Amino acid sequence: MRHTTGLFGEGQYIPPESPKELEEAVHAHKVKLRLACLLTLVILSVVFLLNVDLLD
Repeated sequence: MRHTTGLFGEGQYIPPESPKELEEAVHAHKVKLRLACLLTLVILSVVFLLNVDLLD
């Protein structure tokens, strides 16, 4: 996805010009979403394992 950056860091969305660009943007978004989910699961697993160890 393409954004412009303003003076204060605010972004303005620029719509994709071609279907291929849109497809690439959707794929990039899905990859980011999967990575965020995976990172969340890893963090929750570590916290859970630390809590189990502390209870023993």
